[in-house]
Amino acid sequence: MEEKYQDLVLQYAHLIDTKNFVGLHEILWEDFTMTGAFTLKGADNFIASLDQLNNFESTMHRISNIQALHLDANLMHGSCYSIASHIGNNNKDKYILDMGIIYKDIAEKRDGKIKLLERNFSMLWQEQRSL
Repeated sequence: MEEKYQDLVLQYAHLIDTKNFVGLHEILWEDFTMTGAFTLKGADNFIASLDQLNNFESTMHRISNIQALHLDANLMHGSCYSIASHIGNNNKDKYILDMGIIYKDIAEKRDGKIKLLERNFSMLWQEQRSL
């Protein structure tokens, strides 16, 4: 299950960065909850909120320090670090917005399939600069 958690974390970043938001249904349970400075309940609500990322030309999540802890056969807590870079335009001036994030997750196995059930988004810092 630990290896599968790492796959979920990396697939999440890839789907966000390629703006394949619908593809998130493959890795999120329909009762998924995102918490942090906000709370979004339900995979569909969370996925709809990602439309704001279309305001950026591109994003890139660099993932590190992936840690998984087994609780039982069907439930696992894990965490990872991310530096999320967002490239945007302000009146034709390009900029980059970097965010330092810690994700804390709960993944659950149901009917032989493992998906994210909960994800907590904790932004530690952010920096915006011109490109």
